[in-house]
Amino acid sequence: MPVFGRTARRALATRQADHAEVVARYAAVPLPVPQPHSRGAQFTGEYLWKHHHPELINWQRQHDYLLDKLPRTLQREAEPRAFERYYDAFMALYGDRPWR
Repeated sequence: MPVFGRTARRALATRQADHAEVVARYAAVPLPVPQPHSRGAQFTGEYLWKHHHPELINWQRQHDYLLDKLPRTLQREAEPRAFERYYDAFMALYGDRPWR
C-alpha cells in the first residue's frame, strides 16, 4: 500500500474527528430557556413564537463562530438541531394551542 494513501486516509480521519468535535461542542452550548410570557394564556402560538424566536436568533449569532471552520454542509446540519431543541423547549412550555 502506498504511503500517500495511508497519509491521506489518516488526514481525512483526523479532519472528520475535528469536525465532529466542533459539532459536539456547538451542540453542548446551552440554549436560552424560553420563559413563560406573563400573559401567555391570552396569545396564540404564532404570537408567542414571534416573541421567543429572537432569543434563538441572538443565541445563534453569538455562537455561529463555533461553526466557522466547518464545511457549509456540516454547518447546515448543526444549525437546525439547535432550532429543534429550542422549538421543543418552546412547545413544552406552551403545549398545543391554536397557532393563529
